[in-house]
Amino acid sequence: MAEMDVRDMAIQQTTNVTSSIQKPSASGRFELNQNMVQLLHTNGQFTGLSHEDPRVYIQNFLEINDTYTPTGVNSDYVRLTLFPFSLLGEAKRWLNSEPENSITTWDDLARKFLIRFFPSGKTAKLRSDILSFRQKGGKSLYQAWDRFKSLMLSCPRHYQANKVLVHTFIEGLEPNMKILLDSAAGGQALEKTYTERFTLLNIIS
Repeated sequence: MAEMDVRDMAIQQTTNVTSSIQKPSASGRFELNQNMVQLLHTNGQFTGLSHEDPRVYIQNFLEINDTYTPTGVNSDYVRLTLFPFSLLGEAKRWLNSEPENSITTWDDLARKFLIRFFPSGKTAKLRSDILSFRQKGGKSLYQAWDRFKSLMLSCPRHYQANKVLVHTFIEGLEPNMKILLDSAAGGQALEKTYTERFTLLNIIS
């Protein structure tokens, strides 16, 4: 048999393309909706860059995806079908590099995706940022509280009780802001319950 030339090898590699995703059987009728793909391209694509939040991406993807799940079709089938269309760059390369047919459910895909793009080290850094929170000079109480809430939102696995979080925030405020908060609380803000402190912060911020 003659040796396979470069062109033939390229053709074979192209025709033998495999996928890391093995979709479940579709019990109903499903057609790939180009409008949905376009919507994902416009609002939900993820590339794997350091400034991107993979959890926010997952949330956006599900919000868009769940607007189009035909009756009788497994939601996993729809999600696993559309997910690759929302990835670019490093994220796309990651998905393509996973073993053939190794992803069979949406939960499995989401878990592997978050492990890859939201590693434990990033969680530890965000947890540290929360516990070492300090109000930035010149920032208002509203801006400080908004930044602290954003930190909590970015790290849902902070494993800290709510009362600890509010205490951490208050202790991280500038002295003049603590005085303002105590005045609004009618006394020492830290002596209030968590619910009272949280409500107060949302009112005066």
